[in-house]
Amino acid sequence: MDVLEFAQCLSYVELIKQKKSTFEMLLPYGGALIGVVVGFVINVIRDKIKDKTSNAKKIICVDEEVHRLRNLFEVCASESMNVILSIYKGGKPSSTRLPPGYKAPLLKEFFPQVALKYSVNERYYLKELLSHTKKVEHLSEKLIASEAGVPMFMAALETLEASAYCVGVCDLFYKEPSRGEVPDLLKNLGFDDEQIDIYNKSNSYE
Repeated sequence: MDVLEFAQCLSYVELIKQKKSTFEMLLPYGGALIGVVVGFVINVIRDKIKDKTSNAKKIICVDEEVHRLRNLFEVCASESMNVILSIYKGGKPSSTRLPPGYKAPLLKEFFPQVALKYSVNERYYLKELLSHTKKVEHLSEKLIASEAGVPMFMAALETLEASAYCVGVCDLFYKEPSRGEVPDLLKNLGFDDEQIDIYNKSNSYE
């Protein structure tokens, strides 16, 4: 190997070292960039999973709230009908066992946050439920405060009809046959035909 060839070899080796050094200089930056990207993706996936889990829990809370309200409305309807029957037969009910309240804190809080998870009809039913719980609560208070006789009878009738409507809304939310009509609900709650007929004749008290 002559001097010229040796010099060329040295130049080639030096060139390889330079290229390797450039790569080694860029490698830490590339690794950091990859780390940032991977971390970002992991955070996005984790947040999505967290949101999905949170929404699922909120939907469960809304469902349980609707179930609880439906039970309260059924009790309210049953007690209102008992008042009507007692007064119709000449009795004077001294007290009623109406539910103490119809608040729906979970439905009020969580429904707006997961509203888009429901269909158009489901959203309508939940909004109806929110607005009519206040009406049933007002009518229940009116019934409790009413004097025995016709005033209490009429208050019980109003409360019964409002409660039946809310039960029907809950039924529709659950995609079940609606019991929104008072006779249908009373029959389902165990009242017999004679008692239901008393409700049907109640217009004579208006």
